[in-house]
Amino acid sequence: EDKFRVWSAAFTYFLKKVTYWNGGEGRRLVVKSPVHTSRVRVLLEMFPEAQFIFVHRHPEDTFRSAAHLADAYYWYTYLSKPSDLEITDFIIRQMETLHADYFRDRDLIPQGNLVEVSFAELNSDIASTFQRIYAALSLPSWELPDGGKRAIEYMSGLAGFKKNSHKALSVRHRHLLRQRLAFV
Repeated sequence: EDKFRVWSAAFTYFLKKVTYWNGGEGRRLVVKSPVHTSRVRVLLEMFPEAQFIFVHRHPEDTFRSAAHLADAYYWYTYLSKPSDLEITDFIIRQMETLHADYFRDRDLIPQGNLVEVSFAELNSDIASTFQRIYAALSLPSWELPDGGKRAIEYMSGLAGFKKNSHKALSVRHRHLLRQRLAFV
C-alpha cells in the first residue's frame, strides 16, 4: 500500500512534468511505454477517463526487437553478465506478463476508450490508422491543427529513419515463443 502510494505520487508528478514541458494543461498526453501494458487496472484507478491505444505485433518480431535492445543496451546495467538463456527467459517472461495482464484487464476499459492496432497496419498506412484511432476514441476532429495532421507530419519526418535489422530467430527461440506465448 505505501509502496504503491509512493509510486503513484511519483508517476503522477512525472506525468505533470512531462505535460508542462509539452505545453501545459489542456494538451493530451500520450504515454508510450510497453511496461504500462501491464498497468491497465492501476492506470484506470489513477485516471478513470484514460484512453488506451494497444499496438501489437507478432511475438517473434517483438522478441527479436527486445533481444536487440538487450544486446545493445542492457549490458550497461549488469552487475554480472547473464547467460543467453537467462536473457531469453527474461524477455519471454516480460512478454508473458505484459500480455497476460493486458488480456486479463482490457475488459475493464470503458467502451470507447480502447483501440487496438497492429504495428504492421501503423507502418503501412499511417494516415488511415490514425483516422481509425481518432474515430474509435472520439478524439477532436482529424482536421484540427492539434489533430492527426500533426502526427502525420511527424511520422512523415521519420521517412528516412532506418529501422533496426534483427537476427533471424533460432529454432529453439521459435519453439519457446510458440510454447509460452500461444495465448497471444
